[in-house]
Amino acid sequence: MEQCKVFYRNATLDHFSWATPPGGVVSFCQRYFVCSEHWRKEGGPIFFYVGNEADVTLYLNASGLMWESAAEFGALLIFAEHRYYGESKPYGSKRLREHMQFLTSEQAMADYAELITALKAELGVEGAAVIGFGGSYGGMLASWMRLKYPHILDGAIAGSAPIWSYLGEHPPYDSGSYAKIVTRDASPAAGAAAACVPNMRRAWQALFMAGETEGGRVAASSVMRLCPSAALNCSADAAALADWLSSAWDYLAMGNYPYPSTYILNGGGTLPAYPMRAACEYLAEPDLEGDALLAGLASAAGVFYNFSGQNLDCFDWSAGPNEESEEDTDFWGYQWCTEQFQPFSRDGVHGMYWDQPFDLKGSIKGCQEQWGVTPRPMWATVAWGGKRIDTASNIVFTNGLLDPWHGGGVLRNLSDSVVAVLIPEGAHHLDLMFSNPLDPPSVIAARATQPDPLVPLGLDFLTFLAATVLVIPTFKSAKISPVLGFLFSGLLLGQLGLFRNTSELEKLSELGVLFLLFEMGLELSFDRLKALAKYAFGLGFATMAVTALVFMGMGLPPGHGLGTEILVRFFHASPKLAAVNSIDEAIVIGAALSLSSSAFVLQLMAERNELGTKFGSATLGILLFQDIAVVPFLVLLPLIENGDLMEPGQSTMSLLAALGPTALQTVAGLAVLLLGGRTVLRRIFAMVANARSDETFVALCLLTVVGASLMTQALGLSETMGSFVAGVLLAETNYRTQVEADIRPFRGLLLGLFFVTTGASLDVGLLLREWEIVVALLVGLIAVKILIIGSIAPFFGLNRQESIRTAFLLSQGGEFAFVLLSLANELKVLPEDLNRLLIIVVVLSMALTPALAEFGKRFAEKTADMPLPGGGDSEEEAAVAAAVVAEAARQAEAVSAPVVICGFGELGQTVANMLDSPALRASGSGSKGVPYVAFDLQPSRIDDACKAGFNVRFGDASRPSVLEAAGVVDPKALAVVYTARGRAVSAVAALRAHWPRAPILARALDQLHAAELRSAGADTVVTATAEAGLELGYAVLSGLGAEERRVQAVAGELRRQVTARVDALAEGMGNHEASTRNPDSLIFRSDPWVDMRSLLAPASELVLRGDVAAAASSSFDEMATASASLDDGGAGSANGPAGGNGAGGRSSSMVISAAGALAAGREREPVPKRPRDGSGTSFDVGSAVAMAGDAARQGSMRAKAKASRDGDD
Repeated sequence: MEQCKVFYRNATLDHFSWATPPGGVVSFCQRYFVCSEHWRKEGGPIFFYVGNEADVTLYLNASGLMWESAAEFGALLIFAEHRYYGESKPYGSKRLREHMQFLTSEQAMADYAELITALKAELGVEGAAVIGFGGSYGGMLASWMRLKYPHILDGAIAGSAPIWSYLGEHPPYDSGSYAKIVTRDASPAAGAAAACVPNMRRAWQALFMAGETEGGRVAASSVMRLCPSAALNCSADAAALADWLSSAWDYLAMGNYPYPSTYILNGGGTLPAYPMRAACEYLAEPDLEGDALLAGLASAAGVFYNFSGQNLDCFDWSAGPNEESEEDTDFWGYQWCTEQFQPFSRDGVHGMYWDQPFDLKGSIKGCQEQWGVTPRPMWATVAWGGKRIDTASNIVFTNGLLDPWHGGGVLRNLSDSVVAVLIPEGAHHLDLMFSNPLDPPSVIAARATQPDPLVPLGLDFLTFLAATVLVIPTFKSAKISPVLGFLFSGLLLGQLGLFRNTSELEKLSELGVLFLLFEMGLELSFDRLKALAKYAFGLGFATMAVTALVFMGMGLPPGHGLGTEILVRFFHASPKLAAVNSIDEAIVIGAALSLSSSAFVLQLMAERNELGTKFGSATLGILLFQDIAVVPFLVLLPLIENGDLMEPGQSTMSLLAALGPTALQTVAGLAVLLLGGRTVLRRIFAMVANARSDETFVALCLLTVVGASLMTQALGLSETMGSFVAGVLLAETNYRTQVEADIRPFRGLLLGLFFVTTGASLDVGLLLREWEIVVALLVGLIAVKILIIGSIAPFFGLNRQESIRTAFLLSQGGEFAFVLLSLANELKVLPEDLNRLLIIVVVLSMALTPALAEFGKRFAEKTADMPLPGGGDSEEEAAVAAAVVAEAARQAEAVSAPVVICGFGELGQTVANMLDSPALRASGSGSKGVPYVAFDLQPSRIDDACKAGFNVRFGDASRPSVLEAAGVVDPKALAVVYTARGRAVSAVAALRAHWPRAPILARALDQLHAAELRSAGADTVVTATAEAGLELGYAVLSGLGAEERRVQAVAGELRRQVTARVDALAEGMGNHEASTRNPDSLIFRSDPWVDMRSLLAPASELVLRGDVAAAASSSFDEMATASASLDDGGAGSANGPAGGNGAGGRSSSMVISAAGALAAGREREPVPKRPRDGSGTSFDVGSAVAMAGDAARQGSMRAKAKASRDGDD
């Protein structure tokens, strides 16, 4: 208060009448405070506290969120006092009760609207944004002001505002929710003693029994320390005392803060930290009875009435805790008797109180007797819209789940900007108070979300991305499915309030399901779809129909179904919550619970590589039928609820007439999409593929998914049907692999977001209150579906193990259940609490999917040795089954471990022809040669190649994700034959990084390119220019008549030298000068002596065979003569002009061979194999060739000397 200035203004007494009020009083003095310490006049907002039923200074000193946010936003703070409270009392305190008719919420809001308008004009900030803050009744006023005066209040923060706690709501407000929440606060779930609630239930009965007799009343008055003036004189006094005592528990639950607080006592006293726990300590001893029980009941209530500093000697049940609280409570009683008519009841079962149903007539009579007014029970709902406020904007509703008022609060998002923040550890608008070191985490998180009602979606998505970065590595390292990680993180983030705009996130996450169904369609060619027909339309129909009928039957007849009776009798469920009230409800529940989760199951099976198994196909078929079956439910449900169908006495023909137009439109539209889409999509993808733009291709993939979904939605089908159909259409094209690789990152991310938002949608408050019912429904759902699916599956060809695994894998609820339940909620088919309860059960069952799948797998393995009914399979059937398994394994290996050809130009086609050669088929490489798959990015070439019988797909094979999308897991070899220099190098580098042990062979344009490829990780490099030069040289020499053996030897030696030079260049690739050289500037000159030495190949071969003596059989003179003739120009060389294949040629060959043999004979070192990294050669004859060269040079010199001597002679 010291930082604020107090002001008073003449406020209009009656804003809604032109008549002069009684006594000629047309205005009253309204108090308000202005706090400008942090205000930035230029652009700073106004934070306006919407005062409620107490002195405004209470809120000024307690609303810490406003003060702490003002410094951040540069806001001006205004605290306005509600008329009739504090110092703002028309007619003065003495005459006030004579003129209570002007105490209404409409008049109070008009006061505030008038004040805000005047102050903005006075301060010259007409354009400043105004955000309303309020807690409890003040929060209700803030939200209602945003509805009525949106031009004055730009947004509202409404803490603990039970705007849905009135009569006339649909579904109706649970008038017993307040008592149930108070009971939970007194239980171990909220940290209280376990014996507290049981003792409380017995204490009321003991008090009522004592009130029946005079002796009992005297004893009770003494034991409970009642003042003499408040001693019990009759049974009615005992009932009044019980009301007084129960009020203490109500207030303690509201003020169940984690630290001592004066707020609930209007600043007139201090309650201890967690006062509910403190009160329960007086009832903590189990099975209290008699005087001890009543004494404990009184002492517990004394935590509130005998608060710190009071030290009361006795209790007066006719008085409140202090005078100010009494007056405020009194005036609120008048408001309750007029427009704030909130029903309260106790059923004596779910709470710790006695049975006390809401008495409408008695309440009206009491108001008439006390205030002379008749309540308007449904006026609040009529005036402010109740639950139909989704057209509003910029309102944040916060609710602490320890606060008993949250049962009538907004607990879910209503639109993009009307959002709910749940605070599991928060009591009555604790989030609006000052920060405290003892604040629980959920309160801290809630405060962080509130200053701006319109937090951008980007922050929520950033939160999700951060969670993804943490979740995926953590759960994968623990070998836990990331699906479960996403669910858990969503639950945690939702409860901590870190998601501000979950409705937008949910819309975005729905795209993940669309992409999942699209990818599922990509895996289904028409042939496979036809193969799944038995599972989809046979097993899928049977299991879904039986499951839906069983769940429907458990809810019928309405109000007395078997499921209802079980929940009520054995789990003490409220009949209102557990009862199915109509056939429509039973149909919706049966249909929703019969569905399983495509998102969870397909993700899980893909991670385990089980989609290709028999039970995987059965599972996929069932899910496919369920996705299709959702359509008629979504179409029929609105028609049924609108009264167009199922009217009494309606004939079958009239029913068909009602369905006919919709059915025809749907079938016709789907036919057009299937037939026309196949041709159109192919052409569009071919056009974009020819453009060679990665960005455009990705954009087309996204457009296909979303566009197809919108088309089917317009036809009255589900969005997922469109994405699935689009995937099926593309499954028959060559673009499937590239499309799947491009959408996979989007699918994974958005599907993860779907799981996160699913976890965040859990209503924790309802779960904690009704956990026994939730567990019962969860177990029932899973058990029933396992029994039904496991019993039916064997009739469709699945063995026992496959049936068990399929049953467990599909025993959860599905994401389409959310769609059905949401639609049913919009159409008011299901009660809201039942709807939210079913969503909780479905979410929890989905979270259990990984555990159920693992348990089903282990259980199935344990039954593997059990004999099947009928004696099991015959030997012939077992042999056939084994053959099928073997063939499936071979096909799987062909898909997962082929030779991959990257690029399908002329060279790629040559490689493919060799791999598919009939010669290889005959040599044992398989009936179809060596399995391979080729990739190219030229659509026309791919089409022609496929027509010619090649296995070619559209895709960028330099991306490992594309190869994985094609099913390649462990390639036997990778042949990179791209013509573009940079693309080939980057492809080799990417493939080597992903498959470090796979052999990589590449074609190089020149020696420098070959060096780059070797440096990038290629094992074998074939240089195009070198090979072409060798072939050309071979042709020239052969045309000139050179001996073929010698030409081959020269070519082999040159090839070795080229390889050595490439290796040397590769080692120097790190040098900038080497890596940036122009290939045309490289000059390669071979060593002619080494070329000559290559003619020693035959001798080398003899050495390698170990026949050294044969290799050395030539005479030294012959060797010398041959060498001399070669040095002189090759007069006696093989195939030379001096004699063709004469003696001179043969002797020279023998001389060099002998020299090589001698050299090799002197060394005789082991011959190593060529390692994968490419270092070394296949045969280590280098030393032999080098020594043979030395011998040849020496022999040449001796031959020249001899010739000189002969000439001289």
